[in-house]
Amino acid sequence: MSLEREGTKTGGSCGPPISVKAGRWQATVRLAGALDHPSKRLEVDVVAGRTSPVRVDFPTGVLRVRIEAKGRSGTGVVTIRRGSRRIGTLGAGVAASLSAGTYDVVVRYAGKEKRYRVELRPGQSRLVRARF
Repeated sequence: MSLEREGTKTGGSCGPPISVKAGRWQATVRLAGALDHPSKRLEVDVVAGRTSPVRVDFPTGVLRVRIEAKGRSGTGVVTIRRGSRRIGTLGAGVAASLSAGTYDVVVRYAGKEKRYRVELRPGQSRLVRARF
């Protein structure tokens, strides 16, 4: 999490409190470990001598892609996009935590390519089977 006010910036990890002067701050909270690196920005009113907790919700799900060729597991490259933005690249079978939403998944195996549109809902775990 990072805090910003009138040109002053500070930050830390979630957990232990960060000491700052009283006043209104802009907080930016990022979700570590999610492939799409989601973040949320909110205002926090800090009162002298009190802790001002910051709570945010990141609705996420898990996406895994399995490549199958001739009835066996295969190894390939999986590219994940959201709109025109490239989110990241995974190896087949690797699970990715992502923000809820719709993604375009491109699977490449042995010079061939398959495309899938995947909707991921909060708390959902999706498996895409790419059969070549």
